[in-house]
Amino acid sequence: MTQLADFSFVINNALQTIHVGAILAPLTTNTLAANVSLVQFDGATGVGQITYNDRQPLPEAFSDPSPYQTYVNQWITALASGSPALTLSQAQAIKCSLVNAIYAVKRQAAVSIHVTAGTYSWDATDSTVERVLAPLCGLLYVDPVNTVIGEVNTLITEIDTTLSTLNSTWATNFNTLNSNWPSQIQAALNNLVSEINASLPFQSGGATIAGVTGPSAVTFDSGLSGFSGNSTLTAPSISLIPVGQTTPVTLSPTDLQAIVVAINAQNASKQSTSLSKQAAINALTSITSVVSYDATTGW
Repeated sequence: MTQLADFSFVINNALQTIHVGAILAPLTTNTLAANVSLVQFDGATGVGQITYNDRQPLPEAFSDPSPYQTYVNQWITALASGSPALTLSQAQAIKCSLVNAIYAVKRQAAVSIHVTAGTYSWDATDSTVERVLAPLCGLLYVDPVNTVIGEVNTLITEIDTTLSTLNSTWATNFNTLNSNWPSQIQAALNNLVSEINASLPFQSGGATIAGVTGPSAVTFDSGLSGFSGNSTLTAPSISLIPVGQTTPVTLSPTDLQAIVVAINAQNASKQSTSLSKQAAINALTSITSVVSYDATTGW
């Protein structure tokens, strides 16, 4: 077991308790502010909620569970001495799930990228990538496609030149052939007919074989021709609103590519950190060491 199927926790400030999943444990240390009633976090959605007791109890959202690691650690410690006791594998699964929840936050953090219009922060959340950026990624292929089209057009020009040269060479050869071949073949055929007529034992008054007509001039087909290359593609500009701004910024395909590449690089970096942390947790040999492991640093 490396992660829980459903990682979630609820901290009740008034009761001094924490639930991980549906399992309750008491808090031994609590540093939550006095006006906090409940802290809830759902790892499946990545949505956290804080409810306060000094205002209308409307939950306020948060996404990073890092500040609540100490409470998850207290739960692990409490359950390790329970009956039945929490196993090492279960403790590792809980800590790995916390790492994965933090990873989800880190990889979706806004990225600061300089584009043609200036330097801005760009939303890297999954919803934005899926809703806005992913459908536009086809624009990133316009420049590479134009490069290919340019190379194909160059090749087509070379083919046209080669075909033109071949046409010229073949025309010259056929003209030479037309000058010599028909008359030479005709003369050879006439000689053959004469020899046949002289050697056949014809009866008196018999007919002779008439002369054979040789081939006429060979006609050269100059119908070979090249191809016409396609024109280049033009990618439209698009507009996106940066994080913290209220008006859209016009982005070229190159700008969009820079944003997407930065988001991808951030995700790859945080994923590597997450996997390294989970491997380190799974290599631990005691619940105490799992509790001591800090999932919140090194990102």
